[in-house]
Amino acid sequence: MALLFGVLMSVGAAPAAERLIDQVPYDVVVLDRANDFAELSVYPLAIEPRRMPEPRPSEPLSLRLTDRPSEEFEVSWGAVEEIKFFENLVLEEAQRLASEGEFDGAFEHLDWLAQRYPRLAGLGPTIQKFLRLEAVATFKEGDHRRALAILASLYAQDPQAPGLTAAVDAISLRMLNSYLGQRDYGGARGVLSTLDACFTGLPLPKSDSWRKRFEAGVDRELGAARAAIGQKDFHRAREAIARARQLKPDSAEAQALADEVYRLNPTVVVGVFRPAPHEPKLRCDHPAALRVGPLVAPTITRLEAYPPSGSVYASVFGEVLSDDSGGRLFIDFDPAFVQTHGSQLSPYALARRLLRLADPDSEQAITAFSRIATEVRMEDPTRVSIGLRKPHVKPAATLATAPATGDGLAKPPFVRQDRSESIAAFSARSGEVTIEERRFEDEREAFSAFLGGGLHVLSELAPWRLERLTDRAGVVVGTYRLPTLHALVVSPDARADVLTSEFRRALCYGISRERFVTNLSGGRVSLEGYQAASGPFAAGASLTDPLRYAYSERISPRSFTPQLAAILASVARTKAEKAAGGSSPAMKEPIVLAHDTGPVALRACELIRAQMTAAGVEIELREANVESLLSGAVPYDLRYAELSVEEPLTAVADLLGPEGLGVDCGAAMRMALDRLDNADAWTEVNLAMQEIHEIAHDQLPYVPLWQTVDHYAYREELGGVDPECVRLYENSAGWRLNTSRGAR
Repeated sequence: MALLFGVLMSVGAAPAAERLIDQVPYDVVVLDRANDFAELSVYPLAIEPRRMPEPRPSEPLSLRLTDRPSEEFEVSWGAVEEIKFFENLVLEEAQRLASEGEFDGAFEHLDWLAQRYPRLAGLGPTIQKFLRLEAVATFKEGDHRRALAILASLYAQDPQAPGLTAAVDAISLRMLNSYLGQRDYGGARGVLSTLDACFTGLPLPKSDSWRKRFEAGVDRELGAARAAIGQKDFHRAREAIARARQLKPDSAEAQALADEVYRLNPTVVVGVFRPAPHEPKLRCDHPAALRVGPLVAPTITRLEAYPPSGSVYASVFGEVLSDDSGGRLFIDFDPAFVQTHGSQLSPYALARRLLRLADPDSEQAITAFSRIATEVRMEDPTRVSIGLRKPHVKPAATLATAPATGDGLAKPPFVRQDRSESIAAFSARSGEVTIEERRFEDEREAFSAFLGGGLHVLSELAPWRLERLTDRAGVVVGTYRLPTLHALVVSPDARADVLTSEFRRALCYGISRERFVTNLSGGRVSLEGYQAASGPFAAGASLTDPLRYAYSERISPRSFTPQLAAILASVARTKAEKAAGGSSPAMKEPIVLAHDTGPVALRACELIRAQMTAAGVEIELREANVESLLSGAVPYDLRYAELSVEEPLTAVADLLGPEGLGVDCGAAMRMALDRLDNADAWTEVNLAMQEIHEIAHDQLPYVPLWQTVDHYAYREELGGVDPECVRLYENSAGWRLNTSRGAR
């Protein structure tokens, strides 16, 4: 009894502050009534199998107490009422956590047991009960996808689990209806694929009826496609094939019909979000115009490549050259190009066009070109020579927005034909290919259409989709060579407080740039070239990007300080009210933030609204296409703009000059622009651009937010598409669909 008393004096409770599975394993020996059912925490007992031995051994039980590990004690088996083995304690803890709805903790304990004691009595039924409880809770929270995954685990544990068929059918039906209501056929197919892969043999009558509907839908659409081909209505045939592919992407019959349609009517289908303007005005803040410009509005020169040595320009007419002194620019006509256009093309017409572009008083004047050009003459029938006021580091860049068509010049390489409000076709004059743009209002629908084979190209790939397409068979993700600067532009007709410099600073401090850049990918991957911006131009896609000449490394973006944003916004209102002699009704209305239909713009503006609302600034979002915003048809106070600048050197005056994109920065900016005009070497250009960055950072003509490196996606069977380009359609005349490879 003395020994037993010594043991009882050593009873200690197990630690309770940490998870049970994180503690050093122990067993609990429960003594009999004579010892008041005392519980001893002991190091795991050397008993195999791990259960109370029957009959009881005659030798005493040897044990070590967890709080006296150096001593060994003996207890008579007759004094032992029960032994709680550690694995059973973990099982009880898992059951408690599951019953209280703490599913993450319950899962961790069950997983611990499954790895170490897979044959533990009661483990299987406990796991099944846990899965049922978690599936119900997850379904009630609206996470149907996760609920279905949990039921798949339950099915793997017990295919005969009570109520499993009804639960799987109900959840999958809810998911199918949701996806089809959003016209997300890819998501609906994913549900059916999950059912096939994870619930083989489980009768699911409601889901099976949907599978039959999908198959009937495929047959119906393919029948419609055949009828349209017979009527030579190839557009309608492509639409029907696209719908069939959304329902069944691997349909060999759909692929065969698509190949037949392409042979009869070579057309590449491109998904877009921004409608193509009928008369594209090539502005750096007009993404749709820049996209279709190479098709219907080619320019005299164009940015062809951006190697480490700097930008390289070409001309639609032929070769662009400078003399050794840098005092003259030449455009040499390509004989093959002249022969193609015949008598309709006149080098003399180009010379006349250049004279008008160089005249500051002409309506056709190009600011950057008029500042450097002094004369235009024909040196021979195939060479146009342009005299320059002084040497210029990139004279060809000044003509990158000058139209190359009309008045005896080249004809646009493609002709536009609108087929509906959301579909525009661009047919090559050569007759070799037609590009059909299909406009989508829903990013998810466009992505699903691309994955389903209904699109050959997706012109804008949302950043949060990049990870999903990585290494996907049959798909290539292309990169736009020019990074995009996202900014907030103040309308000249904005309400008074928005026009103040204090309000523009409030925007800088009230918007978390770093948070948005991180969230663009859903927080899962790091996006190369994405960063917060501090200046009026993009920083370049990398540290070695030649575009960085326009960006100052010394200037960091203003830090996210919402308290300061609230103070500055209040100061702006007070300042505006004082200038107006009192408050006005307009000042009580929300500030209108307009954005276009690009996939990033809405997500960005929703973040801006939420963060500025927290700073006491009420924001109303307004969506419109860029044409309506630039024409003034849709009023706004702030506009979310995406700037794609090919050459900051030649764009800076149009962006930051007195008549520029944003608020006038005054004399300091005009003097800096003059110094840039007088720069005739790259070192001088770089210093002037650094100064312009500093002034813009201080004056904020527009509010820089972040920089993105944008992507597009195309199907591998489409040949001639560059995996890296400045503009999507720059080499589109050479696009060809290899029908023998088929869609993947």
